[in-house]
Amino acid sequence: MKTEELSDIFSALGSGEAGLSEEEAKERLARNGSNSIPQVAHGSWAKKLLAQFTHFFALLLWVAAAISFVVAHFDPSSNMSSIGWTVLFVIILNGFFGFYQEFRTEKSLDALRQILPSKATVRRGGVERVVLSEEIVAGDVVILKEGDKVSADMYLISASEVWVNESSLTGESESVSADVVGSGHHKTTLYSGTFVVKGGAAGLVFATGKDSKYGTIAVLTQSVSQGIGHLQQEIARISKIIAIISFLIAASFIVIASFGDFALWKAFLFALGVLVALIPEGLMPTVTLSLAFGAKRMAAKGFLVNGLSVIENLGAVTVIATDKTGTLTQNKMEVTAWDEEQKNEKPSSRLTDAVLLCNRADATTATR
Repeated sequence: MKTEELSDIFSALGSGEAGLSEEEAKERLARNGSNSIPQVAHGSWAKKLLAQFTHFFALLLWVAAAISFVVAHFDPSSNMSSIGWTVLFVIILNGFFGFYQEFRTEKSLDALRQILPSKATVRRGGVERVVLSEEIVAGDVVILKEGDKVSADMYLISASEVWVNESSLTGESESVSADVVGSGHHKTTLYSGTFVVKGGAAGLVFATGKDSKYGTIAVLTQSVSQGIGHLQQEIARISKIIAIISFLIAASFIVIASFGDFALWKAFLFALGVLVALIPEGLMPTVTLSLAFGAKRMAAKGFLVNGLSVIENLGAVTVIATDKTGTLTQNKMEVTAWDEEQKNEKPSSRLTDAVLLCNRADATTATR
């Protein structure tokens, strides 16, 4: 029986127990946008590519390459031009490789979008049908059953022994019960990104996409500045120290030559050569490759990283203390391997029967 509170909610959202009409749903979708998490822009890729060639150590390498070509021009026998081209190759290779790694690792943020189900069952005009979760709008009536992920924030308008897992929002792996609006139960709303672990329900959507609780959190998460990691700070500090020491040593050769019988211009060219030799051109490629291999090994283990600096930060961790399963894990159980030698034996046959009979899966939910 519909309570007065529930009637007010239907009225406020311009909907009813039969849901929206198809025309109204399309109009709201066009007006309010899709039920998806927007990606926060983090600057153009052109700027990110340029940043790979303009940080302090890269500038130091540019200077080294320029000096090499200058020395080669005035003293062809020094063979410094080959060093200059090598340094340029290192700059370009490291820049593009670092850009590629950043591009690839930032794609891991798209995992946030995958928390919402790709499809959902809605009631429109009194008829239940399956739609893409992106097409759900405020006022839609969504039908949920055991195992379904919640695709938008919604009020419960009917429920049967509903228990929901909200670990994606709260970090708590313990399921909580929920009941219909007006029942007096402490929980009468379900939020996107959570999932039903028991029972069945129908919910009236009141917030979608970035306006949902999970969408708000996702947008804020993407907006957080990564800052400068410890390793990046150390590399910048070491680069400055190397630059200062190299210039001092090179200058000392010129000073020493001025007190002797050496030609000043030859001493100057020699000092420039020493300056180039003291700059560790292989430092940045070594660091970038090390972090890239770390990211690759973590990806093979199923870990998502949104930047190479995360690898270094995680490497500095010595202890992780947690008392929650589902916080650091996906909090789900699934079959990952099947023993081919044992599958035809009786115990496996009983397991197969249990898997086939003791579930509520159907052809529609199996594709979600």
